[in-house]
Amino acid sequence: MIDLDTNSFSPEIHGQYFSKFMGVMFGMTLLMNGDAALLECSQANNRPSLEPGLYARIDAESPFWPKLHAILNEPLTRSVVEATMQRFVELGFPAKLAMKLRPGDSLVKLSA
Repeated sequence: MIDLDTNSFSPEIHGQYFSKFMGVMFGMTLLMNGDAALLECSQANNRPSLEPGLYARIDAESPFWPKLHAILNEPLTRSVVEATMQRFVELGFPAKLAMKLRPGDSLVKLSA
């Protein structure tokens, strides 16, 4: 483990690091029906190439893990990430959504 001095980061880098760190810490893994999926949450200003929304893809190689991505406008807090997890469940993850995704495809936007 590396101890980073985040106080030395520029404000822009600090925001990007904190956004990714919070998404990983609070979103780590969704466990549903014995399946697991990594949920990555990012703030929209840190991912300008993607519109805010919920995205998913499946790894190209076995064991074909699903990867969930949420691009959010609001700051990443525990309650925001938990609500995001719930939105994926309401969309039918894992069973219904997994049938719509093909291994190796790029991110698919599921919801705004």
